[in-house]
Amino acid sequence: MRVGRIPPFRFSKPKGPGFGIAKNYYFSVLGTSAALPSIASIIHPDPKESYGPMGTVAPVEGFGVPMVQGNDKSLLELPMQRGQFALSTKNQQTVLRLMVLPASEAGFRPEPLLQSPLASALAPEVLNRVRATQWVMQLTFESHDPEVYPALDFFLQLARRISDLSEGVVADPLAVRYLLPNQLLLPLRYDPKVDSREHIGTHEAVLNGQSIVFTRGLVKFAMPEYALTGITVDKVATAKGYLLGLAQGNLLGTLVKSGGHVPAPGGSTVLKLVEDPSIATIWEGAPGLRLQSTTDKVVNDLL
Repeated sequence: MRVGRIPPFRFSKPKGPGFGIAKNYYFSVLGTSAALPSIASIIHPDPKESYGPMGTVAPVEGFGVPMVQGNDKSLLELPMQRGQFALSTKNQQTVLRLMVLPASEAGFRPEPLLQSPLASALAPEVLNRVRATQWVMQLTFESHDPEVYPALDFFLQLARRISDLSEGVVADPLAVRYLLPNQLLLPLRYDPKVDSREHIGTHEAVLNGQSIVFTRGLVKFAMPEYALTGITVDKVATAKGYLLGLAQGNLLGTLVKSGGHVPAPGGSTVLKLVEDPSIATIWEGAPGLRLQSTTDKVVNDLL
């Protein structure tokens, strides 16, 4: 499993806020505990009545069923084993599939990550949990609420609960991120409905002699990624914040296509979104657009 690998995409039909969720949007929870939690401790129709073995946070509200012949519900109270489970909201508008495999059977090896440049940016606790991975639990969408936002919250809540109970870390491949359970949901959001920081990663690279700051994760919603080029070290943080702001607008329904314009920082001018094949490799097959200055000032000076 290599975070950043982009599989072929199949997108659900745009709904609700003007976009949908890609069928290939998934998280992999890398669990370190020898015994996994039960489904009943992860998700329950009445969370007040059922608390997991840690006894601190209630399960996510909803239904969970094992995807086995006979649908033996007694399995819900037992520690999860190798297999697949269906998890749904109480209104059944959103349905997720949870696949559970031992790390060895899933083909997971920590060395590629631990020896990659990405490892230097990860917290020691993240690296420790990656090294200690015993289980790989993959969450994918089977269907989602037409309003999208409730589905995203349900997905994040379950990933947090599963990773918390399994003492694990969450791999978010399409955003190229590894997150601890308490990093999945932010206490103060940009907007109560959605926060781009919970779904989108920002990264930096040098390609063909030019420094680039770019997003990864907008492809989860059938949206092109964004990039700013020629960014100096002192402007990287500002560039990342700006790109997350643009992504936030997208997630609230302000969709911009190639050739469109967006306000530059400060609002005194605009930037044009253009295709740039020379930097396309940073997105590893996902579509992306570069933000180009429309004045005699370079983008870096506008930040």
